[in-house]
Parts: sequence; C-alpha cells; structure tokens
Amino acid sequence: MFYPGVRQTLTAAALLIAAGTPAAAQTLPTEPVAEGYHLLYSGDKVGAVRHFKNLLAASPDDLPRRFGLLMAERARLDHDVPLRPAFERDLDALVELADTRYGRTSADTEALFYAAQGHMMRAEYRVSYDKGIWGAARDAAKAKGYIDGFVKKFPETGDGYLVLGLYNYYVDIAPTLIHVLRFILFLPPGNRVEGLKQLERAASQGTLFGPQAAEQLVEIYSNYEGRGPDALAVARKLQQQFPLNDDMATSVAELYAGPVFEDRVQAAAVYQSIIDRRKNDRSIDGEVSYFNSVLALASVQFDEWRVDAAIATLTTTIDPPNTTQDWVLPTFLLRRGNYRALQNDPAAGDDAKRVLANAPMAKWHASATAQMKWMDDRRASGEAAVYASLLAGNRLAVEGKWDEARQAYEPVRARDPQNQWVRYRLAWLDFLRGRPDQALPVFTALADGGKTVQVAIRASALLYVGRTHDLAGHREEARKAYQKVVDDYETQGRTVAAARSGLLTPYRRPTKTYP
Repeated sequence: MFYPGVRQTLTAAALLIAAGTPAAAQTLPTEPVAEGYHLLYSGDKVGAVRHFKNLLAASPDDLPRRFGLLMAERARLDHDVPLRPAFERDLDALVELADTRYGRTSADTEALFYAAQGHMMRAEYRVSYDKGIWGAARDAAKAKGYIDGFVKKFPETGDGYLVLGLYNYYVDIAPTLIHVLRFILFLPPGNRVEGLKQLERAASQGTLFGPQAAEQLVEIYSNYEGRGPDALAVARKLQQQFPLNDDMATSVAELYAGPVFEDRVQAAAVYQSIIDRRKNDRSIDGEVSYFNSVLALASVQFDEWRVDAAIATLTTTIDPPNTTQDWVLPTFLLRRGNYRALQNDPAAGDDAKRVLANAPMAKWHASATAQMKWMDDRRASGEAAVYASLLAGNRLAVEGKWDEARQAYEPVRARDPQNQWVRYRLAWLDFLRGRPDQALPVFTALADGGKTVQVAIRASALLYVGRTHDLAGHREEARKAYQKVVDDYETQGRTVAAARSGLLTPYRRPTKTYP
C-alpha cells in the first residue's frame, strides 16, 4: 500500500466514477459499470470480474469498464498471484490510453478522470508489490494533478473528492508514519484537515463511491483521529448495508479487537459469523475469507490468553485442512507450533517438523527452521518455562481480575524477581488496573535495558512509556517515546503501528461505549 499503515487505502481511492452533475454524468457514463461495482461492494469479487469482462467484450477500449475490471481484479491479487503479470500489463495500458486521450484534448473529461485513477492505482500497486518507490511517487504526483483538474471542472461531484481527500490526508501525515521518506519531496503537499473534510464529503455525497470513502473513514477515525466510536458507527453501517461482504465484517471485528475497544468477545463473534457463513464455500474467495477468519479468531483468543482455545481453533482446520490453498496448512501448522511453544509444550516442534518433512511446503521451510531454533533457544535460556508460568496471570489480567492476577504472578516473581518477563507483566498489570505511575519506572528501565532485554520487551515497554505520559497529559514526552519506537524497532509490527497512531493522536484507555 502506498501510505503505510492504511489497509488498501489507494486501492479504495481508485474506486471512483464521476456522477452527480449533468455534465459529469454525460461525460462519464455510470449506468453500465454501476452494477459491477455493486457486485464488488456486496462481496462477489468473481461476479464483478465476470460482469466487467462481459461489458468489455462489446467495448474493449471503454475506460470506465477497463478500470472497473482492474478494480475487481485488484481486490483478488493477494491470493491470486498468477493474475499479477496480466494485471500489470492491463494497468499500464489503461494509464497510457487515458494519458494519450487527455493529451489530445483537455476537453476529454473521462480521460482526465481515469488518468488520475490509473496513476493512483499504479502507485499503490508499485508500493504493495515492491515495484519501485520512485515510480510510485511520480504516479501519485500525476494523479494529484489530474484529480485537481477534474474537481475544478465538476466541484459538485461528491465522488470526485475521494482520491483528492486521500491524497491530501495521507501525504500530510506521511512524514509522521514513515521514518525515511525521501520520495515525499517529489510530491505536491497535502493538507490533513482539508483531506479529512474531502473524504467526509465523498462519504456523504458520493453517488457510487460513498461506501469506499466511508471505509477509509473507518481507518482514519480509528487509527489517526482518536474517534473510535465514530469509526465503529461507520463500520457497522457498512456491514449492515453489505452483509455478505466479509471485508466489511472484518473491519468491524478489527475495531472491536483493536486498542480502541479491546472487546475481543464482540470481535470473536463477528469472525465466527464469517466462519459459519463460509464453512462450505469452496470458491477461492470463500476459502480465503474462511481461513483468514479462522486465523483471526485464533489470534483474538490468544490475545485473551486463552491459548488452549486458540490451539483448538487451529487444530479443527489442520486435521484435515480440506482446501486447495497451498498456504493454509503450513501457515496454520507454524501458528499452532508457536502457540504450543509459548505454553512450553515439549511436542511444540512437531508442527514445524511436519512442515519441513513436506516437500510441497518448501516455501515455508526457512520459517519452520527459524521456529525450531527459536524454540531451542527459549528452552535453553529458561524463557520458555517462565513465559508459560505467566499465562494464567495474563488471562486474569485481561479479564480485569486484578488481585487474582497478582496472586497468580506472585510465585513466579518470588522465584525470579529480576526476570524481564516477570517485571514487564507486573508493570503491565499495574498499567491495566489504572496505576500507570507505578508502572512507569519499570517500563522505563526495561526500555533502557539495552541488549540485556529482549527487543520485543524493550519496544513494548517504550510504547507504554508513551501511553503513560499521554494519560498524564505530557504530550511531548509521549511523542518522544513513540518516535523512538518507530525509529528503533521497525521489525516490531504491531507495536510500531500503535506508536505511529500515538504520534498522531494521544492515547486514551479503551472504551466500551458503543454508538
């Protein structure tokens, strides 16, 4: 994705067809393509592809139809790898056609519009699949120029503000999100405030693409604006509007599970609904959605420290896997092996060995080998036993049973009071129960512990240093801590993502107040 931290932002940004004013409607006909986008919104990606292909059979050079097909195919590229080379060729061809047409005459509004969409889509694709950051920057700059021209001609067209809003918003906050961003120097400046207004306008006034703008608002409200309840309200509305679109349901589940609400019960219920709906679906899209939801459900269960439940969720899919997707079995085996190792299960390595013994899983052999070494190192250092002994206390802590959690941790602390995991968990418990001032010295010491403290603990402790300062109203101190997480711990994915959000919006404790 072009702007880090935004799930499919520019893919969604490309979902634009002008409609609204009579002039725009005449220039950019929407009737033939509207049904295809409706299929895509409704979750029928294969049906959308089929629909646009049928439309193109009668008019191969029609820009709206060609772009609609690319949008439908783009939604499937992550799990349909063989499609990518043809997609790249077709995307280049669309950009060339739109550029050429608009170069002939600036009165060609349709070409102006799809030149913007094509360049923006190509920028996103290049970054997502490592096809060149400089080319992506050039495409983004061209897209901005084209969409500015379109909006000037048709200012009442609500759908026209989606790409403009996304560009303005994310280019403005990008230096905060990314440590090294030299290519931003080549882009026209953005404006976070105006960009958000433009996105909200697209969501409320967009004739065809209001739902896409709304989906981006979910991402922005929750991750960057500190408006969790607003994000959930929008996400729920989309889920109700498109009940068979698993992406909409997943957005709701991710909000529930994330740091804004931390309501894993609600999240698990949404993932389970997707699993139940897709259980017997043998289409590619259905299988991908099903297995991704199973993985997500197991993750939610693990985040509640219900490790046995997470392992059971994975096991029901592993034996037998019952799928043609080659990634499922090795992915699930390695995830289950990880969870079993965290329980200090002596047989945890069996799952990695199963991957290594299977020639068709050769792509995952390196990961399996690394997992085996990780397990051996943890056992040899004693970490495996200590970590497992903390699991019961962890679960009590997330359930809000503070005193019981403390009692569960106490025997471990008594045996090894200076152990970094023990110190971290006791500080974490103090933070959860509303005593951040007591936790701060421990988090600070762990964050400053250098190589004697594990990287994951240092990064997470520093994140909590920032959150503690935010809760105390010490915003500049919080930002320094978040920035250090982003600068020094780029391999710690979830922790870094949380720190980036903290740089933009002060941390607040999770809320269970839903819209």
